[in-house]
Amino acid sequence: MEQRRAGNFENLLARARRNADLGLPVASKTRFRVLKRLIARATWLTNRQQVEYNKSILRAVEHLVREIDAKAAGLTNLATQIDTNAAAAQRNYAALEASLRSEIAGTLLGNARRDRAIGQLRAEFEGVGLEARPQRSSEPSGHVTPWPIRRGELEESGLSFGAFADRFRGSEETVIERQRPLLPEIEGMPGPLLDLGSGRGEWLRLLRESGIAASGIDSDAANVLRCQAQGLEVVEGDVLTHLQRLEGDSLGAITAFHIVEHLSFVDFVELVREAHRVVRPGGKLLLETPNTTNLVVGASSFHIDPGHILPLHPLLIEFVLDAIGFGSVSVRAINPPPTLAPTHDGPAGLDEVINTINAHLFAGQDTLAVGSKPTRSDLH
Repeated sequence: MEQRRAGNFENLLARARRNADLGLPVASKTRFRVLKRLIARATWLTNRQQVEYNKSILRAVEHLVREIDAKAAGLTNLATQIDTNAAAAQRNYAALEASLRSEIAGTLLGNARRDRAIGQLRAEFEGVGLEARPQRSSEPSGHVTPWPIRRGELEESGLSFGAFADRFRGSEETVIERQRPLLPEIEGMPGPLLDLGSGRGEWLRLLRESGIAASGIDSDAANVLRCQAQGLEVVEGDVLTHLQRLEGDSLGAITAFHIVEHLSFVDFVELVREAHRVVRPGGKLLLETPNTTNLVVGASSFHIDPGHILPLHPLLIEFVLDAIGFGSVSVRAINPPPTLAPTHDGPAGLDEVINTINAHLFAGQDTLAVGSKPTRSDLH
């Protein structure tokens, strides 16, 4: 259709060029040449003005046509350049996406191989197979011998866990401000709070400032002395053994910050089961542990602490709390690091890639899990 219109316009323009001079002067072989010449002489003044007008209009039209053709050519070149740039951007996006997927797959595969190798080495050092780990045993006195929390390995190596926490967890003031938003989670609890693995005592200090009755237990003697020096009620002992000795329905809430990753999975489940037994109906269990869905945490920072043995996926934590009997279970990522900012004006698809990177590399560094022990009304 466009080509036919262009052809019609060219035909009209050619016809206008032929007729612009009104057929003057009269050609020698034209029929009625003498008569036509007489008429032309009689109307010469008028014809000359008409011819000049026709030619000026024709020149203006031809100039306009040249301008239109030039602009059309420019637009065609611009469209070609846009198509070229878009194709290049699409190739770059595809290459970046492929590279990111390859890096993620390589990291996950490396983690799996490392975990298998560590498991095999641990089994060799312990002298037992992977499936032959002994269970807890009860001595005649009724004393339970659990697998210990492996946080004391730093102390056993002659290193200070307090110095380790100061460097890698942050100052006490920083941790307190990081934990302050969690206070609403325990508001209105039906009784005192027990903090498992109190560490340097940041959470207990925050609870004391908020007027909340709380005590703690920690297996590290230096941490216990550090807390007691601040006037905090903290005793030394194994957290799981301590829970097993408590009466049922005796606490309003139990909290555990960065403790469960130091346990075996069996002991983690036992801790959740004992917490469910000990808290009163309407009471809560609050757990914080490294967020393994953040690839930087799961593949790197989780392994800074030599006592970390159990990376816990948020979905697994949710499953365990739900299976043990906690209700209204909430599991979410907290404490996010700075993320990459979307460009909003970059190549197509770049913001989607940035959002994917943020989701996998810059998600919350910790997982917070909260479960409530159902009341009788909840059960009905």
